[in-house]
Amino acid sequence: MRWWLATLMAGAVLAGGIARAAGPEIRVVDLKGLEAALAAHKGQGVLLNFWAIRCEPCVAELPDLLEVGRQFRSEQGVVLTVSYDLMLPGVTEADVLKQMRGFVAARRIDAPVYIYNAPDYDAINQRFGLPGPVPVTIALDRSGNVVARHAGKSGRDSFAALMHKGLQQPGAAPDASGPSGAPGPVSPARSVATRPESESRSPRTPRTPRPRTTAAGG
Repeated sequence: MRWWLATLMAGAVLAGGIARAAGPEIRVVDLKGLEAALAAHKGQGVLLNFWAIRCEPCVAELPDLLEVGRQFRSEQGVVLTVSYDLMLPGVTEADVLKQMRGFVAARRIDAPVYIYNAPDYDAINQRFGLPGPVPVTIALDRSGNVVARHAGKSGRDSFAALMHKGLQQPGAAPDASGPSGAPGPVSPARSVATRPESESRSPRTPRTPRPRTTAAGG
C-alpha cells in the first residue's frame, strides 16, 4: 500500500513538472480569434503587445514587459502578445510555429503568443487604433476597453504605468495617448514623427488575395 501511494505521488509530481515545462500558449489566430482570447481575460487588466522576432526593439523590450506581467499577476494583471511573424512574404505556418516555439523556449517567455494571420493589417489596425509600425503596447481595462497605448520601444516604468491604467476601474479617466472604448484611427503623420529609426514598419497593403507583406521590416 505504501509503495502504491509513493508511486502515485511521484507520478503526480512528474506530471506537474511536465505541465509547468509546457510553456505558454502559442497559436495562430485571425482577428476573431484574438478577440476571443481577449474576452477570456475580461475582469483583468491586460497589456497587449504587438511585435515580431525580426524587430530588434520588440525583442529588446520583452524582458521588461514580461517582468511587469509577473509583478502584477497577483493583482489580476496579464500580458498577452501578438506576433506579426506570419505576415511576412514566403513563410509558412509550420515554419513560424517552429521558430516561435524555439524562440519562446530560449527566451523563457511566459506570456501567451498569438501569431496573427490575415490578408493585411487593415482590420487589426482599425480595431486597436494601431499606427502600423511595431512595437506597440496597448492597455485594456477590466471591461476590455482600450485605455492607453505606447508606440515604440518601451521600458519597465512605462509598462508598469500602462498596467496601472488597465487595472483602473472601468469609467476612470483614460490616458491622453488613447481613447477609452473602441479606439479611433491614429494619425499617420503622428506615428511617423514619433517612430525611432530602428523601429520596424508594417505598411498597410491593398485588399488583394493574401499578398503577404512585411510586418516588421528590421
